[in-house]
This record gives sequence, C-alpha cells and structure tokens, in this order.
Amino acid sequence: MSISGNFDVMLSYCWADKEQVIRLRDKLRAKGIRVWIDIDHMAGDTTEAMPFAVLDCTLFVPCLSQPYANSQNAMQEFRYAYKKNKRRAPVVMQDGWASVSKELEFLMGTTLYQSCVNDSDAEYDAAVEYIKKQLDRHRSAPTSQDVANPAPHVSTAIGSGKLNVILDLFFFYLSSRCNFLSE
Repeated sequence: MSISGNFDVMLSYCWADKEQVIRLRDKLRAKGIRVWIDIDHMAGDTTEAMPFAVLDCTLFVPCLSQPYANSQNAMQEFRYAYKKNKRRAPVVMQDGWASVSKELEFLMGTTLYQSCVNDSDAEYDAAVEYIKKQLDRHRSAPTSQDVANPAPHVSTAIGSGKLNVILDLFFFYLSSRCNFLSE
C-alpha cells in the first residue's frame, strides 16, 4: 500500500500564485478537507519535506499557471507525484501553462482539470467540489501503484516502507541537484 492519507490534498503551486492558492486552501478547509500546503506545514529543506508531503496526501493538486510551469521546484513536485502514480486533481490558475512547458502538458495527458482563471467565487466553489468528488472517487479504489505492487515483501532491518521513503528522498535530492536525472 502507498504511504498516504494524513492529508486529503497537497496543494502544489508557485509562489506567484500564492494569494489564489490560499483562497483555495481556505475554501477546502471550510469543507473539512485536510490540506497540506508548504506555508502551513513545511520546516527545513524543501528537498527533504516535499517527498513526504507528496506521499502523505491522498490527492495531489497542482495549481497550474505559467509561473508554475517555469518553476523548477513546482515541476519537481509534479514529476515526483507522477512517478509515484499519485492521483491528481489539477486546478488551473492561469491560462497558457501548457505553452510554457511541453513536459507538463505531456505529463498532464488527458487529466481533467478545474479552472479558476477568472478568479471568481463560483470557480473556486466548483474547484472545491471537483476536488471533493476526486477524493470520494479515489478513497475507495486502489491506486495503480497498489495494483502493480499489491504486497511487496522486502525484508530489511528498517522496514520496506521506510526504506522506500529513504530511497525516494535520496533520488529526489539527487534530481534536485543534478539536471541529468530529470532529462
């Protein structure tokens, strides 16, 4: 099983979109959704905190915009969530993100998303309902990662779950320091 569930959603965003994302966070929390966002839960080095945040949520919510697509940190979070087969519920904060990053457009594939481009209450309410629907839909279904690896039996002194997290942290750290791993 995946190591997740302490938070319902992780909001992945670029600081340029911070005000919009805080508005989304507040609306999600008002509906009882447990939200992980860096400004509330992160201490220390991002290369250590972000992998745990991605693994510790049920749903990864990238808040897409042109600055997000240009952000090395935001793209690392997205790549890591993609690599870990994390369920996604993207929210578009600004049009034009796909033209900035063909990689992000490719990784998004046919994933449905909700738009908050016009910054209206109706759009944010629709985004909250979209995220709630995705959470409800996915809480009972196994992830593709769970199906592909139904019962891993790794015998180690520190346990398979902790070993996987340590390895993930190691590779996340390397990829943040070495561009050749992400190409």
